[in-house]
Amino acid sequence: GILDVSIFNKRTLINYVLDNKSLNFSSKDKKNFYSGEIDFKPFYLSADFNYENLNLKNLFNNDSFLFEIIRSEVLNNKNLNLKINFFLKNIVNLQQLNNLKLNIEIIEGNINFSNSHIIWNDDIKISLKNSLLNYDKNQINLIGKVVINFNDIDNFFSSFQIKKINRKKVKQIEFDFVYNIENKKI
Repeated sequence: GILDVSIFNKRTLINYVLDNKSLNFSSKDKKNFYSGEIDFKPFYLSADFNYENLNLKNLFNNDSFLFEIIRSEVLNNKNLNLKINFFLKNIVNLQQLNNLKLNIEIIEGNINFSNSHIIWNDDIKISLKNSLLNYDKNQINLIGKVVINFNDIDNFFSSFQIKKINRKKVKQIEFDFVYNIENKKI
């Protein structure tokens, strides 16, 4: 069959094939392409979402749909397993950031964002490693490690107008963090 879907204000037609064991779906839109499979027993969703452009302005507000799902703890289910990959070429409201690859994996209620990355002005690759989303005592925390790789350190420094005498040759920075999403504190 064919399904008419609107996700993040993007409308597309999705072809699907449904049988007793699974549901396969894919879109034919070249700019915003989706494909995936849902197995029913045991439940497992595997999907890829490719976007040419997307506005993330309201996605990370405390009252957004995303945070309401996390607060409801519906994702904290031992029977819920999924792996979703988002590929986003351009972020509309953040001009310096592009080529977002967001991997979301939920295994028995644990939400993991490891092996995700984003590019800043083609100068820096910012990667998220060993990450986990934790909802505890009305607090949503993202815990993990950030690895920043500098591809063109000189161009990076020139963006901030740092004098050449003060520039350090840095290839990589790593740090662990706990980010409280509700309070926006790291």
